[in-house]
Amino acid sequence: MTCAEQEPPGPAALHVVYRSYGGENRKGRPDWYSKVLALTSLVRAVEAVDGDVEVLFVNDGPVPEERLSLMHRAGHEVLRIDKGSNRGSLRWALRLAERRGWPPDDLVLLLEDDYLLVPTALQEVVQAARRWTAVDYFAVYGQPSTARPTTYGQQGPDSSASGQSWVPFDSTTSSFAVRVGALLVDHARLSLLPFTGGAWDHATCMVVQGRPPFSLRDTFLPDPAPAGTPAHRRAARVAALAAVRLLGQASAVRRPTRRRLLYGPAVPVATHMETGLISDGRDWPALAAETEAWWRDRQAGPEARAGA
Repeated sequence: MTCAEQEPPGPAALHVVYRSYGGENRKGRPDWYSKVLALTSLVRAVEAVDGDVEVLFVNDGPVPEERLSLMHRAGHEVLRIDKGSNRGSLRWALRLAERRGWPPDDLVLLLEDDYLLVPTALQEVVQAARRWTAVDYFAVYGQPSTARPTTYGQQGPDSSASGQSWVPFDSTTSSFAVRVGALLVDHARLSLLPFTGGAWDHATCMVVQGRPPFSLRDTFLPDPAPAGTPAHRRAARVAALAAVRLLGQASAVRRPTRRRLLYGPAVPVATHMETGLISDGRDWPALAAETEAWWRDRQAGPEARAGA
């Protein structure tokens, strides 16, 4: 048995931090998308976890009553914050493990409100975390890496946990699972990288793995400011982004023992419900319809189901 396959002393608890806000953005969406669907799929996936699981619904500002009611009916804690941005709510959520004193062996899943989960998604992540103790970060969505990260002096699992293969991922979005112990050590990096602009979630994943995320050109010539921005503000923006990206580059320099592994499922357990970014390998429209049917049946109650 390799170090990556050592069995942990006992099952760790799962803490799900579900970050939501009331509005919508301008992303293209499939016709089966809704935030109620995303929330329903989470509630369903939580029920399939065979160990201790805690859910914190973190709402950045007010959310529609339909979703708020569903959160309360799920029987988990509902929190209201006012950060006004994905970056702000993520940085707030990253402090929860320290504030709440969660044990280092526990697992935290940070999840955004526009993902559709398969019913076994959380259970599969928990099983992977129990089995693959050398891995600290787990993706629920994304694309596998085209090359194993052995270049960085590490090697992780490539066999299966409960029938699911877990493989190296280069990066994912700001929805991912991480062991509490690793989160506490990596907190400064995770809090810094959202200020680097552009695809900062990709940059974050690269840094925790000890991989510099920016080229020299990207560091010193970041994406231009919006058209019409005054020259002095453009210059200030370039200087600020360059400074933060230099810090990001420096924070990627890690001892081999501190370089993290990021793994995800070979067969996706979730999809980002955004046009052009739908995960391959599953019939997501069919799962959306099935999830909605499951929720309608749940709302009908046992008496209605018995008489059907």
